[in-house]
Amino acid sequence: MISKRLDPWLRALGYAEASPSLHLARDPVPQDHPYAPELRDLLNPNGEIRAEAVFDVDGVPAITFFVGGKASPLQDSAQLLQLRQRIWNQGLITVVLVADANMATAYPASAVAGAQATLKLADAKVDGPWSCSDLLSGDVRERFPTWFRLEDRVDRKLLRNLNLTVRDLATCKLRNGRECGKSAAQYLVGQALFISYLEHRGIVDEPYRSKNKVGTFVDLVADRDRDGLAQLLSSLKDDFNGDFLEPDAKKKSLWLDLGNAGFDVVADFLSATDVANAQPSLFPYNFRYIPVELLSGVYESFLGDSKKALAAYYTPRHLANVVVSQALANSTDLLAERIYDGACGSGILLTTAFRRLIGAAEAKAQRQLSLRDRIELLQTQIFGSDLSEAACRVTAFSLYLSLLEQLQPTDIVALCEDENVKLPLLRDFNLFCGPDKGDFFSAQNPLANERKFTLFLSNPPWSEPDGESTGLADEWATERGYPRPLRQIAADFVWRAGECLVPEGRICVILPMTLLLKPTSQEFLSAWLTKVRWLRLINFGDLKELLFDEGRASCIVLLASPRVVSEHDEWIVPPTEKFEYWVPKADVSLAFGRISLHSVDRHQVQTQAIVRSNRELVTRMWGDEFDMALWARLRLRGTFGDLLHGKHKRWSRRKGFHRVDSYVEVEKHVSSAPLWEMKFLRPEHLYRCPVVAAADLEAFPRDEMRTLPSLDASLIEFFSGPRILFPDGPAPDRSIRAAFLATPASFMSSVGVISGPPEDEDLLRFATFYLRSDLVRYFMVTQVYQLLSDRDRVSLKDIEQFPFYPPERHADPAKARQIVGEVAEISRWLEQCDGFARPDAWDRSRAKVEKLIKEYFGLPRDAQAIVKETVDVILPATRPYGMSRVYELAMERVSDAVAKHYAKALQNELNGWRDAGDGEGSFDVNVYYTDVRQAGALAVAQVNLHRKIESKPTGQQANHVVDAILRKLREAQLLTVELQERMHFVPDTLIVSGNTAYLIKPVAQRLWLRRQARRDAARIVSATTGNY
Repeated sequence: MISKRLDPWLRALGYAEASPSLHLARDPVPQDHPYAPELRDLLNPNGEIRAEAVFDVDGVPAITFFVGGKASPLQDSAQLLQLRQRIWNQGLITVVLVADANMATAYPASAVAGAQATLKLADAKVDGPWSCSDLLSGDVRERFPTWFRLEDRVDRKLLRNLNLTVRDLATCKLRNGRECGKSAAQYLVGQALFISYLEHRGIVDEPYRSKNKVGTFVDLVADRDRDGLAQLLSSLKDDFNGDFLEPDAKKKSLWLDLGNAGFDVVADFLSATDVANAQPSLFPYNFRYIPVELLSGVYESFLGDSKKALAAYYTPRHLANVVVSQALANSTDLLAERIYDGACGSGILLTTAFRRLIGAAEAKAQRQLSLRDRIELLQTQIFGSDLSEAACRVTAFSLYLSLLEQLQPTDIVALCEDENVKLPLLRDFNLFCGPDKGDFFSAQNPLANERKFTLFLSNPPWSEPDGESTGLADEWATERGYPRPLRQIAADFVWRAGECLVPEGRICVILPMTLLLKPTSQEFLSAWLTKVRWLRLINFGDLKELLFDEGRASCIVLLASPRVVSEHDEWIVPPTEKFEYWVPKADVSLAFGRISLHSVDRHQVQTQAIVRSNRELVTRMWGDEFDMALWARLRLRGTFGDLLHGKHKRWSRRKGFHRVDSYVEVEKHVSSAPLWEMKFLRPEHLYRCPVVAAADLEAFPRDEMRTLPSLDASLIEFFSGPRILFPDGPAPDRSIRAAFLATPASFMSSVGVISGPPEDEDLLRFATFYLRSDLVRYFMVTQVYQLLSDRDRVSLKDIEQFPFYPPERHADPAKARQIVGEVAEISRWLEQCDGFARPDAWDRSRAKVEKLIKEYFGLPRDAQAIVKETVDVILPATRPYGMSRVYELAMERVSDAVAKHYAKALQNELNGWRDAGDGEGSFDVNVYYTDVRQAGALAVAQVNLHRKIESKPTGQQANHVVDAILRKLREAQLLTVELQERMHFVPDTLIVSGNTAYLIKPVAQRLWLRRQARRDAARIVSATTGNY
């Protein structure tokens, strides 16, 4: 039973006792929970936090409950603040709720000054503030945005301060007058972290300090006690062994040479002072609670400026958890896994995996593992290598912390006093570093050259070296003849990964998205898929700006296994083989430190399709079969590429002149005089309107550009005649800034051009307007990978792929010529407008042009509706910059109009399935949704099959109807507690009861579009017939 004092609150707020997400102090924490150690710290009745209950959102602890009242120590504001400090240091919980008999007070876990909110028990509701629904839906963040600021989380503050501390410490003077230097600064900070951890976790305690005649580390640093620090480190080295303490007993301690200013820098870091602003922190670091994975972030500061050259970055904690969960999900025996990371970096993946293995071992043994057991597990199952010595040092540091986590007192005594119990040496046993043994492609690497591992788990370097540099990866790949897109080292890693594994092993890697989605990667993919079988691909392209602080490129997580092919197999890649393709989107779940996945973002993809073309991976980021079919149908009659290449070539394309070219010596530059008599066009002339008049242009800036790297006659030809111009970057609305120009004018290489003969002027004008149309904007969100996940850029090669054909290839040439002529006349009319009035004139004529373009390409009405929904709803939501934009998008909710469109589309799709299967009956479809002001707002699509005449589909806000439907399903035991919780953030809840189907989802607008109705119809058919 739940504690009687807390029971009324949990029930009133909808936190069901049967929920697997509700963890109570009196119950054991599941050993396989990804945050089991943190939950035990929170709920331990004899610990320092002593929470009564914790509720997790999709596995991530989000709110913790305490019992208040007059007798509670939490009545003391100082004790309450100390409690929040400890919880904040865990980096998980967002809300702390203290409840007494009649009143509850909520506080943020972070240090938001004066922040709190109260709630009377009489006002507590299952769909009200602080309810289960309030947290699951993320609605609480809308009311208290400052409580959820990512920059206030312990991991962000710790990493930021680590970087700045190493920077400042490196410039501090040593006692001999020289600078400390980066390497020494890194080592000193790393030691500070490790010693702080040992002290805060009670491993180095008062008896230990008394025995060794030393003070606390904080006091030693504050007092600048160099001899005391040297004595402490010497004792720790003798008692603990390990690779992270003093590196060489023969050398004197680095602390002995440190100047006073250096001690001040370390002291500021230990007190959690905001180094950038020199402001003291309300919440100091407490390494008793900071998770091991977060401390792996010291790698960020250790690498410093070199990380970009090495293409190595800190892997965020929530991403590491996702990766390790995927890697181990289908393991038949976790304790038999032998895990290898060929580019171990900070060690966060190995550390996260090791913690999972400890949990599995403890679950099997039904007891906490001893230190000896943990050491044996580590030495036999966890392995890594890296070029960077600093990386292996930090990996060892992280793994040691995992060994020491939540040790029993007897283990601590043995570690401190028993000569036979030491931290194991990992360097040159489990971890190998440096250019010989640490290089994944070195013949001397003792790990990479043996097929003994069951799992290759890695975030390899993402690097495309320039043409001059070479390394062992180049030699290795050249020797084997493997395709290498742009010499991407990550590609070499995945080729070699299979050579480290037993036949039934698995590969789980974090890769740059470009490696799998870029068109130039097709040769690599086609070849690699004959060697491995993809099991699951998770594309994080939409989270590019949110996953990595440093703006690293978009990533993909791939789970694969070596492909086993026998001589009797008919196919290397069977036509029936499929893999799961998940494309999570940026949403408010990131405020809780979790990555959620909606049903609309899950796909099954045929492997052979990717062997032929990787375009499907791009389309399915936001689209599905409908978009692939429409793209294929529209391209049947031709593309821009057909007009630019091959036997039907009639147009040409090129970029403008280069103002700077590092490959051309200044002495070889040529005069720009041939362009002086022409007008000059800058990219901004193309922004406002799809035509550029002569009066808009300016004189050639001869004073700025008297010479150019090159200027040949073939390029000058593109500076006159009818042509389409466009800059590399699209407009903010993701349209191509195409503009028609007939006036002679030059332009620079940031502008692309498509030119044709004078007789094609009308067609070129029409093509210009087409490139600005909603149809092309729709293609941008379903076909152009760079725009979705890399950067805002559209290239000439992208445009070549777009559907386009002249009237003679149209099904109705005469009608097509008429449309082209009408659009060309609008273009000429705009050309004649005054420059100031032209943009307004273009806005007034745009609707007519859009209609003519859709007519030209023969878009049916349902396709037009989906195209419009895509550009109006989906396109603005792609790849948001920052959490503030994510929160804005979360406010886009279902409305009556959206619900009705969805209901009608769902009814039409179900009728289509019925007719295709020679079925009978009619479908009534009604969508009901709750008021968005209600916490955890939901919408329900109710589909009834009957023999009556079909009724008109409806969509409306109706709180009472939604509540009645959910109550009915609960009473019928069709809506379990777990299902009720999951439907808020994983909207794939489909319940069939008799002749009625219920689809329950959140009210996010993108989940109720016409395109989703098509997929939902298929799900209903599959659930009710077993087909599809």
